[in-house]
Amino acid sequence: MAQKIALINTNRYLKPPVPPVGIEYLLAPLSQAGHKIETLDLAFEDNPVSKLISFLEESKPTLVGFSVRNLDVSTYPPKFLLGEIPRLIGAAREVNGAKLVAGGSATLCASLGLKDYLGVDSLILGPGEKAMVQAADRLEGGEELPPLVDGWEAGIASNIVHTRGRAIDYQPYLQRESFFGIEFQKGCPGSCEFCVERKKPLLTREIENFLKELSSLVALGVKSIFICDSEVNLDEKGALHLFEAIERLGLDIEWTGYFRPSPFDKKMADGALHSGCKSLTLSVNSWELWNEGINGGKAVKNFVELCRERGIKVAIDLMVGMLGETRESIEKTIELFQKLRPETVGINPYFRLYSTTPMAHLASQGRSNPNLIGEIEDNDSLIKPIFYAPTDINWLKSLLDSDPLFVLEGKESTVNYQRI
Repeated sequence: MAQKIALINTNRYLKPPVPPVGIEYLLAPLSQAGHKIETLDLAFEDNPVSKLISFLEESKPTLVGFSVRNLDVSTYPPKFLLGEIPRLIGAAREVNGAKLVAGGSATLCASLGLKDYLGVDSLILGPGEKAMVQAADRLEGGEELPPLVDGWEAGIASNIVHTRGRAIDYQPYLQRESFFGIEFQKGCPGSCEFCVERKKPLLTREIENFLKELSSLVALGVKSIFICDSEVNLDEKGALHLFEAIERLGLDIEWTGYFRPSPFDKKMADGALHSGCKSLTLSVNSWELWNEGINGGKAVKNFVELCRERGIKVAIDLMVGMLGETRESIEKTIELFQKLRPETVGINPYFRLYSTTPMAHLASQGRSNPNLIGEIEDNDSLIKPIFYAPTDINWLKSLLDSDPLFVLEGKESTVNYQRI
């Protein structure tokens, strides 16, 4: 028989408040598969455990899915965000015999260790649109759930229109002037050693369905849009096509998102502007700036200047201090941005180590590596915050010379696009 499914948003970190788009992307696929769904958003609840218990006692689901967005804020000083989630899941297990599944972007950061920490029956790694349907179908057929489910292999429901705002109350988010996420592509073929999104297949939605989803957001009063793609211009032709299609809709929106330095030319800059992009974040790694590659200094300079000419505000998301990087490289990077003067440069000299990335091997060095800080011991799965930080912070601060252009990430409870 059809499963009765409860979907729970556990993300209660409100700087900024983020509507649970991952849960909304499960609704249409599960409904089309014949399953019944109810949702609970715990973001603004004063007593989330009590609210969850009451909800589950009334709804009596056979399958409960918990959306887990972050392990922590990923910057230093750390703020661990998983603390109350195992208590929520433990409370759910006490209510009835429902199977418990977790998923969400936190699964990019850890796999089996995260499943064990949360205490769920099964963990969906990556996209849940098809994987959650498969889990529900397995239960319907009397099968057990596997401990881990590869959502990347299952893929996304690219041919479905995700009509938004039906199961989540948008008013608290609209009142707080939140940006509402929407996704055109998921995944990244890049190979950055510190990044949890590295080497993931690029999955793309049908553009007409994306446009219908975007229109459904606008119909609910949403004007501030965050395109959740890893980097909006990963696929040059796809990005240009997307910008042209959004422009044709003529919607009253302002959107932002992350970009890489290249590809980005006059045509792409014009397309971004005319489709509603008023500001964006450019991802930059200092150690890549001083070569002739697609992420080099020339590409960054071209990007910032093209945006300035069109009135598009640019926030720089700058990583410094990679393994083997010299001080000279960091000094030249700071000098470059002092000359370019984008709206803001957020500098992160702390590399959060995650078990799913190549840099995770550094954590095994423990206290023998003086550049490790955070939860060094009893943290094999790297669930709790641990960082590789080889850059001398006092030296870096002296280099910045109190220039208000630069912000050391973690010192403010804001994200870069909120600063412009």
